[in-house]
Amino acid sequence: MSLSNCTHRKSGMLPENYHSIASDYRDEQFYSFNPYCLIIAGNLKKEMNGDPEKIKSFELFRSELKDVKIITYDELFNKVESLIKILSQSPMR
Repeated sequence: MSLSNCTHRKSGMLPENYHSIASDYRDEQFYSFNPYCLIIAGNLKKEMNGDPEKIKSFELFRSELKDVKIITYDELFNKVESLIKILSQSPMR
């Protein structure tokens, strides 16, 4: 899915489906202000081949996006792996 497709769908889907979504939260208040789009794509290590200029360009690109978050599969995997390590080390109360 392209960036423009993502933002276009966001601007159409939430208003069109607000009442349907809100009905799922009958016992709770449901508010929607301006949710961001999330795109999960690619593999940072493979795509950038360790090239500092490519990495810098990608980081600048995604940091300037408004209402869209881009994360690569390997970054997502690393975040989940780190979270699992943290949760498995801390005592559950």
